[in-house]
Amino acid sequence: LVFLVVGCIAGFCKHKSVKEEYSSSALLFVDLNHDEVSIGDNVDESPRINMLANSLSQIMLSDAVIAPVAEQYADENETVADKMKSLRENLSVYVPGGTQTVCVTVTDKDSLVAQEICNDIVDAGISALNASTSYATISVIFPASEAHVVVNDDSAVSAIGQMAAIFLVLALMVIVIRELAIAYKAHDAAKEQ
Repeated sequence: LVFLVVGCIAGFCKHKSVKEEYSSSALLFVDLNHDEVSIGDNVDESPRINMLANSLSQIMLSDAVIAPVAEQYADENETVADKMKSLRENLSVYVPGGTQTVCVTVTDKDSLVAQEICNDIVDAGISALNASTSYATISVIFPASEAHVVVNDDSAVSAIGQMAAIFLVLALMVIVIRELAIAYKAHDAAKEQ
């Protein structure tokens, strides 16, 4: 029981020692540029708009958008390629099912940097889509939000659970070794008699 309690405390301390991360999100609205596209009155625009929204999400995840942002934010301790990899791991761009919106979320260890990178990704993505087609009109509904702390209760539970399991296994090993030592002593005592 003592080992289990110590394991839980160690897991909690391990979780608290991990640096906080911050997340900033922006929401975009994609529509057809009706000056460029002529569609009949009875034609459903939804598939075309959804295709444009999905295209924008893919463009925002492309090297053409991420590389300049990575170059801007790479520090002296990392290469642009490393920063690109880091951005890809901390960038989420998705289109909620069948909608005309695109949600962009960036996570970073610095709240201000998360917000700035999110704004830069959005701007670069809009510029890239506008350069490739004139069929879309993109509006920023919500610019990059003030970054908030990413709360991951699963990692806390996981860290505590892992440490508790490690200490539980350690306690069982101590018990098994102690029991084997007692059995060995009893065996030697029986052998002498």
